Amino acid sequence: MSIPETRTGKSGGFDFGLKTFLTDDEGRAYTSPQFFAQGIEKTRKLHRQLSRKVEGSNRRKRARRTLAKHSADIANKRRDHHFKLAHRLCDEYDTLYFEDLNLQGMKAMWGRKVSDLGFASFVSILEWVALKRGKSVVKIGRFVPTTKTCSGCGQRHDLTLRDRVLACDCGLVIDRDHNAAINIKHSGASLCYRSDDKTKVRLRSRGEGRSPRL
Repeated sequence: MSIPETRTGKSGGFDFGLKTFLTDDEGRAYTSPQFFAQGIEKTRKLHRQLSRKVEGSNRRKRARRTLAKHSADIANKRRDHHFKLAHRLCDEYDTLYFEDLNLQGMKAMWGRKVSDLGFASFVSILEWVALKRGKSVVKIGRFVPTTKTCSGCGQRHDLTLRDRVLACDCGLVIDRDHNAAINIKHSGASLCYRSDDKTKVRLRSRGEGRSPRL
């Protein structure tokens, strides 16, 4: 069942980050708890308890169920947070622009933190919520230099991962994630204008009308 559509006439660009989960084109930050990291000590403890149990015993089966339940609790907390954030964004925006991230490359570089934040699962949930609410999610190409391009004048800069601020010759000094979000919005709006199609998201192959189970 679709939620009645409420149009706001507003669009926004969003940049994913490791320090801040999302930054929008107005400079606002959206954080996301690292649920796996918060429960890592209990996870390790349950793994140790499981390893001490005799293979095939009832105690080992109970320990395995306890560990599985703990892992499911972490996933459910993350999923609930993602749904709440998706609805919050759809309350404010009609069109949401994102960069099509190379998540496998990010996992290879930053490891478990990328998986814990759950960028891919959030986007999947956001796409589903947006579709049910009559909103649009638009992705721009991953090779658009959103971070290194000044959002004020378009000049390219050589930024390293440690550079958190872009300082341009035009006088603009801006947080790199905020700058990227502005460029994502501009690039996404230009893409939609050229195609004359807001491209409403399609549901995943899990089946139309069904909530994503992530």
